[in-house]
Amino acid sequence: CDICVAMDSAVFSLPEVDFGRVGGSAYVGSRVTKGFVRYMAFTGRKVSAAEAHAAGLVDFVMSGEDFLPFVNGLAIDIAAKAAHVLRHTKRALNRIENLPIDEGYEVEQTHSIMARAGLHDAGS
Repeated sequence: CDICVAMDSAVFSLPEVDFGRVGGSAYVGSRVTKGFVRYMAFTGRKVSAAEAHAAGLVDFVMSGEDFLPFVNGLAIDIAAKAAHVLRHTKRALNRIENLPIDEGYEVEQTHSIMARAGLHDAGS
């Protein structure tokens, strides 16, 4: 997920351990600490939206009445941006995730130049 929004009543779990299976932890582990993903994977316990937010699993927690206006506003804001610039931004963000700052800056600059030139693909 690029941006994860949860209602305050949401719960999250990795119940696979209760069914003799393994799964789900690769994605969760990309967003939370090793200890938190292990807690979820080893116990199968449910965590609240507030706990998930505190751990970094979700980015925003909204009340039921605020949820749809928030996500609709987010969608409108994003849809108003140039699609090719958003593609370059996402590609750059994905590439720089584990790079040192100076290398990440270089990747961003390359994508920025490509986006400003109106080029629609800088590769992955």
